[in-house]
Amino acid sequence: MPGDGHWSRRKASCLYQKHEISNRGEDLRSVIDATVGTVCAFARGSEATAEAPGYT
Repeated sequence: MPGDGHWSRRKASCLYQKHEISNRGEDLRSVIDATVGTVCAFARGSEATAEAPGYT
């Protein structure tokens, strides 16, 4: 099937990245927590701004 080799390489790349991530799990987890926290805080801030009475 054409493209099969490409898919295998891409899959291998994903597995390699997962391996790298698991080796640096703590670092990555803190980065993800910080990113998610920022996004959630931004979302909450946007909602609060939109819901604030008289805010235009």
